[in-house]
Amino acid sequence: MNDPPFFSIIIPAFNGETFLEEGADSVRRQTCEDWQCILVDDGSIDSTGQMMARYARSCSQFVHLSRPNGGSSAARNTALSMASGRWFYFLDCDDYLYPEALQTLRAAAM
Repeated sequence: MNDPPFFSIIIPAFNGETFLEEGADSVRRQTCEDWQCILVDDGSIDSTGQMMARYARSCSQFVHLSRPNGGSSAARNTALSMASGRWFYFLDCDDYLYPEALQTLRAAAM
């Protein structure tokens, strides 16, 4: 039986194709690898959903969800219902994490 990840990172996006790659790649580059990342397409009409699906296919730590547009709070709540991490981290699609961000947070939480 696998232990749940320490962090569940939740990235909601509506038409976020311009910024999504930078944010998702910053999660992938974390020095702390004890995470899952839930990507939520909030009814986008651009390529956001397809980009998220590619991340989920390329790395098992990424999960892709799609929902009708309801706003970022509704998208976050959708992701929370399946998040399994001990701690949750909300990251907007136009934000990014420094490579040591989760490692630093984990050390502070322990």
